Amino acid sequence: MSAGICIMNKEAIALAADSAATIGDRAAIRNSARKLFTLSRSVAVICYGSAEFMTVPVEIIVRMYAQSLGERTFPRLEDYVEDLLHYLAKNGELLRFKQNEENYIRDIVDRQIRILDNRYREAQEDQAASLGRDLQPEELKELGNRICEERFQDFSERYEKTKGLDFGEYLEKEQNFTSCVKEYVHEGQKTDDSFLWMDEATVDKLIPFLRETLDTSFFGYYPVGICVAGYGEQEIYPRLQHLTLDGWVNGSLRYRTENEKAIDEDHRSWIETMAQDDVMDTIFLGMDSNLLPFLENIIREKAAECIEGISKKALSLEKRKQVLASLAGLPDTIIDEMGEVRRKEYWLPFLRATVTLGPRDMAAFAESMINLTSMRRTIIVDDNNGTVGGPVDVMIITKCDGFRWIKNKDSYLK
Repeated sequence: MSAGICIMNKEAIALAADSAATIGDRAAIRNSARKLFTLSRSVAVICYGSAEFMTVPVEIIVRMYAQSLGERTFPRLEDYVEDLLHYLAKNGELLRFKQNEENYIRDIVDRQIRILDNRYREAQEDQAASLGRDLQPEELKELGNRICEERFQDFSERYEKTKGLDFGEYLEKEQNFTSCVKEYVHEGQKTDDSFLWMDEATVDKLIPFLRETLDTSFFGYYPVGICVAGYGEQEIYPRLQHLTLDGWVNGSLRYRTENEKAIDEDHRSWIETMAQDDVMDTIFLGMDSNLLPFLENIIREKAAECIEGISKKALSLEKRKQVLASLAGLPDTIIDEMGEVRRKEYWLPFLRATVTLGPRDMAAFAESMINLTSMRRTIIVDDNNGTVGGPVDVMIITKCDGFRWIKNKDSYLK
């Protein structure tokens, strides 16, 4: 787990990241991880999320790329990002991605099937509770078919096919995909009673869906976030590109672009937060964005309760249905209006203030955001306790002077 931030204006870039790394399933937390690296004199990258990509430590990958980059420069920041992605895609053997490809594909399959299995179990419990009895075999089969069809529809609406990815033929010829999926399901059925509702016909129906999953932006359990920021040789103002890398299959990267920002005459400042940004959201937007779904549900539930509380004599059943239908869009409307208030009253004042900050002030600003997040993770005892912490690395980059470390934990170790 991590927290990172990149602040830009016309004068400079400030980057900061914590040092906490979670080992295994919260087995231990180390406060010595490096997450902020230089790629060249004027380009740096923050890495967060999983400490490994395709089981290879991210630090090794980034530093090997920086060595391969050497003295080469590019006219634009996006050229650096493109070169980095090309390096990762074409060096699968050197970086040992090829050796871990099968396990990565299995993780994608595992995540997708477990989503289906969890939905089936929940629906089975709900339906049994509603009927007051156990479901019959025919009902269970019908339920399984319905869960699959709903997932297929939901998935197609949420995840589009990624341009340039088509692993179908490779998966069957080189990975024996169909056999591996069937073996995986049978193993689950034998070892921990998972997937018992998936008969042969269901598995056969799932295989094309699972195969096509690899061609979309549906990711596995351990994606790596990277934010590349800096200046191309022909760029006077800074830029950033924020990406999520998930895996490598047959010489192609599975990744998505989260955000791209460029400072210019119309956009004079920007603040990009990464990973555990709930504390920074509260400061920059007046409220943790993770609360919005809960707020939306509360509004919907309270509206329904108010309608139910009205006397049936005053409002007929048909009128109740009409009122509830008219209020269906109310939560979205309220959330949208809140978003506009948050933008005007919180976010824009921060962006306007950032325009005038000098490099040192930007560095102090960035460091303070990470320290505030770290303090909350230290004080509040919950599932995220301790997942942001340790020394904060801070760097500034300017067009003329290049990068300069303000704080670097490596100096503490000398």
